[in-house]
Amino acid sequence: MNVLLLTQVLPYPPDSGPKVKTWNVLKYVAQHHEVTLVSFVRGDQSDDVRQLEKYCRAVHTVPLQRGVWRDLGYMGLSLLKNEPFLMVRDDRAGLSAYDSEELKWIFNSFDTCVSPLLIRILIKELCGQV
Repeated sequence: MNVLLLTQVLPYPPDSGPKVKTWNVLKYVAQHHEVTLVSFVRGDQSDDVRQLEKYCRAVHTVPLQRGVWRDLGYMGLSLLKNEPFLMVRDDRAGLSAYDSEELKWIFNSFDTCVSPLLIRILIKELCGQV
């Protein structure tokens, strides 16, 4: 089975509760299926990506920059747009560049998709406001 795993942060190194859980799920699923991981990254995490490539068919990263001032700006935009803060903050031009048909094709390339949070961003692109 082809599995698409979407995560908010790279699950490696497994140094916090959610990362430990995702790391263990990834290792288990990879024993039986082909896993493609898509995750946000902060800064240079190329060493971590190399570790994950041992378990994944492919690892794709989306750069993410955070900061207090940025988050305040996203909070204001969230209030103006009447959209959830995380949806506004984590919306990325790299994801928005795909049209709905392309996203449907990407999703149809996998037998299943697993994500604790990011799936909402992609669903927004496919279906509009969630």
